[in-house]
Amino acid sequence: MNEGQIEHELKRKKADLAFWTEHKKERVTRQGGMKDVCDMQIGATRERIGCLKRMLFAIHCNEQV
Repeated sequence: MNEGQIEHELKRKKADLAFWTEHKKERVTRQGGMKDVCDMQIGATRERIGCLKRMLFAIHCNEQV
C-alpha cells in the first residue's frame, strides 16, 4: 500500500470507530446482546488503526533515511 491508500483507509477506519462507539451507546441500553458485537468491532477497528499508523510511520522513517 502506498501512503495515500493508507491515509484513505485510516480515515475510513476512524469513521468506523466513531460509528461503533456511538452504536454501542445507543444499542446497549436497548439490546444487551449488542454489547459484545460492538466491543468486538471496536477492538478490531482499533487494532487496524494501530497497524495503519505503524505502516505510515515506517514509510516516513524510510523517506528520511
